[in-house]
Amino acid sequence: MIQVKGKNDLDTDLRLEALQALNKLSTQVLTRLEQLSKSQSALTYLKTESGFKTVKAFLGM
Repeated sequence: MIQVKGKNDLDTDLRLEALQALNKLSTQVLTRLEQLSKSQSALTYLKTESGFKTVKAFLGM
């Protein structure tokens, strides 16, 4: 079992919600996301609003 800790109750709830959504993905997709989580360049895109918008635009979202 994974223990989820956030900065506060709201942060903990948001983290738990995100993890529950990820848990519905296939193992293959989760493994690939885990690989991306180790990439500084991938994380840079996700950490900034402009980077995340770039990823979303690339994916047509």
